[in-house]
Amino acid sequence: MEVDVAGSDTTNGFEVAVITDPTVLLPTSANISGTGTLVNILGSPLTLVNCINNGVGGASTNCVPGIDGNGVAHMAVTSLGGLSSPPTTGRLMYVNYRVIGVSSGSLITYVQNADPTICGASSHPPDCVFISNGGGGFDSENIQTARFVNIPYFTMSSNPESIQVPQGSNANSTIILTSHSGFTGPVTLDASITPTGPTKAFNTTTVTLIADGTGGSLLTVSAGPLVPVGSYTVNVTGTDPTQQRFVFVAITVVIPDFTVTPVPASLKISLGKNGTSTISLSSQNGFKGTVNLSASISSPGPVLSFDTTTVVLGIGETKASLLTVSTKSAPIGNYDITITATNDTSVPQHTTIITLQLVSPDFTIKASQSSFTIPPSGPVKTSTITLESHNDFNGTIDLSVSIIPSSNGVAAVPSPASIVLDNTNQGMISGSTLAITVGSSAGIGTYTIMVVGTNRTTTLTHNVNITLIVPPPDFGLAAQFNSLIIQAGNSNSTILTVNSLNLFTGTISFAANSTTTSPTPNFAPASITLTSTITSGTTTLTVSTTETILPGNYTMTVNATSAGLPHQLKIIIIVTPPLPRIQLGTPSLSVTSITAGKLVTLTVKVTNTGNVNVNITVVMDVNNGNANVTVDHHNIILATGQSTTVTLQWDTTNYATGNYNVYARVMGMTSSNVNQASAPLTETVNAAPVNQGFQLPGGNLLWIAIAAVAIIIAASLFLLRRRTPRAQASL
Repeated sequence: MEVDVAGSDTTNGFEVAVITDPTVLLPTSANISGTGTLVNILGSPLTLVNCINNGVGGASTNCVPGIDGNGVAHMAVTSLGGLSSPPTTGRLMYVNYRVIGVSSGSLITYVQNADPTICGASSHPPDCVFISNGGGGFDSENIQTARFVNIPYFTMSSNPESIQVPQGSNANSTIILTSHSGFTGPVTLDASITPTGPTKAFNTTTVTLIADGTGGSLLTVSAGPLVPVGSYTVNVTGTDPTQQRFVFVAITVVIPDFTVTPVPASLKISLGKNGTSTISLSSQNGFKGTVNLSASISSPGPVLSFDTTTVVLGIGETKASLLTVSTKSAPIGNYDITITATNDTSVPQHTTIITLQLVSPDFTIKASQSSFTIPPSGPVKTSTITLESHNDFNGTIDLSVSIIPSSNGVAAVPSPASIVLDNTNQGMISGSTLAITVGSSAGIGTYTIMVVGTNRTTTLTHNVNITLIVPPPDFGLAAQFNSLIIQAGNSNSTILTVNSLNLFTGTISFAANSTTTSPTPNFAPASITLTSTITSGTTTLTVSTTETILPGNYTMTVNATSAGLPHQLKIIIIVTPPLPRIQLGTPSLSVTSITAGKLVTLTVKVTNTGNVNVNITVVMDVNNGNANVTVDHHNIILATGQSTTVTLQWDTTNYATGNYNVYARVMGMTSSNVNQASAPLTETVNAAPVNQGFQLPGGNLLWIAIAAVAIIIAASLFLLRRRTPRAQASL
């Protein structure tokens, strides 16, 4: 036996406990192998439970009290291969049985347990059926059970399983009998209806079946005109000498009726035109007969007519009548049209409403652009005047223009000045271009241009307004940077741009003032002249500061002026502290020639000539032509304007004989004289009168020693770099 899942949601496993009558079918084993099995589709199955007969004579992996017992085949499997893609269809498990007894229909179903901790949270409580959704919950499922039969038997079904019976009519359902396991012989049919009301009849009450064949009988259910509307059940019984089967047919007694549907249910008709709506009639619940149509309107005016007022419907038929609405001489407005459909039987009449909107032909006028800004003597601007027909309007529209307030310098001319809307080009018309000109004599200000469209025959009038702004000539002013960062004692620049607005011409002069006397502005050039051909220009604003200015933020106002037309913009000046300045005096040596092993003293004056306190180091360097070597240093702090004399010493022990350059040098703070050094002094080192230690030829003992140490350090680093990756790879 197979346990399958079909059309389920996403899943990654299952748990199912199948139970049978162990006196008929005794489970012997269960497995999940075979092509098409769900866990084989997902891959990597892990069996959590495999318990057969509670472990008596079968598997006993993780049996569960309250589920497992005699006749139960229980498996739980999860897939480690991932989730399925819905709809999930596949075989969950196979169960193998040994047939113990004879049965005509032994139930094969699922273990049930009302305890919510056992089966109550299943996919179909209280059945022990769990289809995992992979997220800690279970998919909801419908379940199917089965029966085991090992003697001849027959089954019964009905087609259809439910029928509607109109009052005063009847309906049929076929009762189908099917032979199984070689069943043969006659089956006697009978039926009862609850509650009482409708009647039933078979075309035959005896159906003789051949082995594994089918047969049937036509069941007819009738409902008289007085049978109450409602639900009934026909219980059909099939009997032979050894067994009996049942099938139920659901009966609904209904009233025959029809529906009325207007299409469309809303009409919009222009005055003088006609409109139509199709009145659709449909038979319902077995209705047949003649339907009579009539129509009325909420107010007099429109005239109503049908192409036919009598419609004959058969059972299940749909037919229609065309309603025509004539609006000649009817008042403009809204109406309700009531359609009434009646039948000469007990079926009640039906009504439906059609709304009617009777409208007057009309047109609209629009402008593609509704506002303009044009300076005196500026370019000609245009706006497209659009006319649109509504409600079947046709006629000639004349366009006229009014300027408010009037001005000799402002003009607006439509071209063409007349538009024809007729039956061949009704709808949107983009047929007139309004040209707007502003002369040199036009006054500065705001104007309304009113474009009026008038129907030549009916004097129907609509207008559209356009706003015109005539501005004075002007110029714009902008800065490349609206803030400048300047170190005290230095300068920085930004570019200013001016451009003509509204045909401006003239000379623009630049000036600036600040919240302090420093920073100091400078413009290059100091003025710019704009003409009809030169419409923009630039000047460079350079801001300079002194070293004495206090660090902080300053606001500089730039003024650009032309013939009394001023413009301003603000520039933020961010002043940062100045660089320190350090001055070394001329150094002096205690001696200029010395025997190796003696001390040489260097004296130098250091002065803070800047405006910032400094913390520096003064060093003494010597050089024999190969490299500088620092031999002494001294840290000092100097306030602004302060000086001090620094004394440094050189121990010439282990230095070879020869001439050396000696320097004083400043280190420690970034300054305007970074790492400045004094001019070299010359010191001669003479040989010592006695051997002062091992020396290398050429007098390069110190330099070779330094180089050797450097080579050793470099080699060590190389070995470390070579060794480190190998250690990492072993982790």
